[in-house]
Amino acid sequence: MIGAVYVVAAMSDLYDTVERINRIFVSGMLLALGLTAVLGILLSGTITSPIKALTLQVTAVAEGRFDERVPILGNDEIGQLSSAFNEMTERLSEALSINEEENEKLSSILSNMNDGVLATDEIGRVIVANRRARMMLGQEAIEGMTLSECLAIDKAAIAGTLEGKESTRLISRAQDVSEEELVFRASLTPIRRRDKGVVGVIAVLHDVTEAEKLDNSRREFVANVSHELRTPLTTIKSYTEALDDGALAEPPLAERFVGVIRSETERMIRLVNDLLHLSRFDSKQAQLRRQMTDVGEMMEDVVDRFSLQLRQKAITVKVEVDPNLAKVWIDRDGIDQVLDNVVSNAIKYTLDGGSVRLTAGPTESGQLSIAVRDTGIGIPKKDLAHIFDRFYRVDKARSRNMGGTGLGLSIAREIVRANGGSILLDSEPGVGTIVTVTLPMVQEGSEYA
Repeated sequence: MIGAVYVVAAMSDLYDTVERINRIFVSGMLLALGLTAVLGILLSGTITSPIKALTLQVTAVAEGRFDERVPILGNDEIGQLSSAFNEMTERLSEALSINEEENEKLSSILSNMNDGVLATDEIGRVIVANRRARMMLGQEAIEGMTLSECLAIDKAAIAGTLEGKESTRLISRAQDVSEEELVFRASLTPIRRRDKGVVGVIAVLHDVTEAEKLDNSRREFVANVSHELRTPLTTIKSYTEALDDGALAEPPLAERFVGVIRSETERMIRLVNDLLHLSRFDSKQAQLRRQMTDVGEMMEDVVDRFSLQLRQKAITVKVEVDPNLAKVWIDRDGIDQVLDNVVSNAIKYTLDGGSVRLTAGPTESGQLSIAVRDTGIGIPKKDLAHIFDRFYRVDKARSRNMGGTGLGLSIAREIVRANGGSILLDSEPGVGTIVTVTLPMVQEGSEYA
């Protein structure tokens, strides 16, 4: 009995011991799991914090914020990645800054260019247009239009450029009904990319209006000179041949023919002299000989030179000079030539019994104003804008018969301009014409002297 009790007691102790051992194991396991969890949390935080910071920096860079940096917490792989990312961000920021500076420079250059510039995409639609191009084309909303619409040219030219062909063409366009026509040269050049080929077109618009005007003026000038010289030369040749064919045997007829030849020769001499005079002004070689001049005396001298013509046509002439007008410092010879031309025209185109009036006085701005008024046939309004053009005549046949070269008013304008003044002409058909010459009243030694 005692033995059985002892065995039961021993087994009870054993179970207690096993249970304690189990509790120790469970406690140790729970402690180990807890420590593992804590270590895992700490370890994951150590690893994920730099990654989160890197992710936030990537987002900031994507949004265009380049001033932030990823913190570097160590020299491990994540630290090296953070350092490399910071360096990449700095380089990217510098590259974008340089790119923005270049874009600003390009934008400034395009905005201030004298030439218009248009750029298109791969289908010929305008995506960039500078200010000068908008002015030349007279349109503000250019983006989105096709290049052929903007330039009013056929689509084949644009299609050819998109295929890689360069081309140039002259385009005329009136910006406004009241304004003169604008002429510009459009140079079309393809935009190429190494990997995609032609991706658009660059159109450069160069204003050649003045150059075209100059070319037209030169062509017109050559044609006019040729025509003006051909007429007297043809006359001289005809009368010379007539003299050679026997007209010399008839003294009265021969004398008349020689008179015509002399008259035509003098006409050519006047034309050549006028052309040489204009050439000196064009080349800035004309010399001004300024002197103190009594304007009233100068105008009386002009009238005296035309006294015979005035008497022949019974034209009355009147000279009026402001009594307060002092002597002025002007190119006396040049202004004499101007007044001679103006008064000569006034007499030519004033009918018998008409009148011519010369006035002189200071203007409100302190300049000298000399006006020649006549009661002649006048000039049509359509001709007033061209009256100072070279070789321009209102009545060509009548002007030639009177010995005019068509250069007198052009020379007069150049002389007045060389003296720092201006010349204006106003006329009404059937009423008369007023020519006003305005000159600065300068002192000796001034910038005009």
